[in-house]
Amino acid sequence: MKFAYFGFDILAPCLEALLQDGHELTHLFTFFSDNQYDFNVRVVNLATSCGAPVTFAPPGPQDIERLYQQGCRMFVSCAYAYKIPPLPDDAYGFNLHPTLLPRGQGRFPLPYVLMHHRDAAGITLHKIAPQFDTGDILRQKAIPLYNEDDMETLSCRIVREAPAMVVDAVRNIESYWSTAKPQNKDDMEYWPFPPDAMRTISWDMHLDEIDRVGKAFGRAGWYAEIEGQKYMITRYSFWKE
Repeated sequence: MKFAYFGFDILAPCLEALLQDGHELTHLFTFFSDNQYDFNVRVVNLATSCGAPVTFAPPGPQDIERLYQQGCRMFVSCAYAYKIPPLPDDAYGFNLHPTLLPRGQGRFPLPYVLMHHRDAAGITLHKIAPQFDTGDILRQKAIPLYNEDDMETLSCRIVREAPAMVVDAVRNIESYWSTAKPQNKDDMEYWPFPPDAMRTISWDMHLDEIDRVGKAFGRAGWYAEIEGQKYMITRYSFWKE
């Protein structure tokens, strides 16, 4: 099946799995990144290796129409940063979201999961909809979360489970599409991009509180003031004595 892919390197194994399953990549939509924490090198190399065009700008309706005219009927989004325009009625489009929706709508929900909503850890595949993260649910899978988990280990567990879910959804899209369930509006929780206050520690906090913030943000970075200067912390260790 011809498909367009929207995403960057953290979920590149999903793109690899679709290609290995015999599907044809018609276009990659990604975005510019600093290639220090967020990367796009892997997905760009995959697209280049199979001759698919790469676009770094947000997709427009004309992009969707052009791909549709080229025979593309599948649009797969895995942690993509931009809004995808409406799709033709007889096309399929779904997004992978790293929480158990309808809880955790928003573009950076994992710190909230680790700090406040551990029972929302999981993966949801949902239809692309006019509003971010609100589409009907195709598939879900809970992800186990342990006391020692941090941003990196939770992300790795999601990346480990995601490719098989995505491939299965594409293989059986008609079945999942017809049985998709609307999200319960009463249970919807939108979590905004974490504000600086959420990712800033003070030195009068208990050590366990500091560690909770550090685990929640990991290499994405959190803040501390040291001798009057605000620093972003991306690695740390501690001990008790």
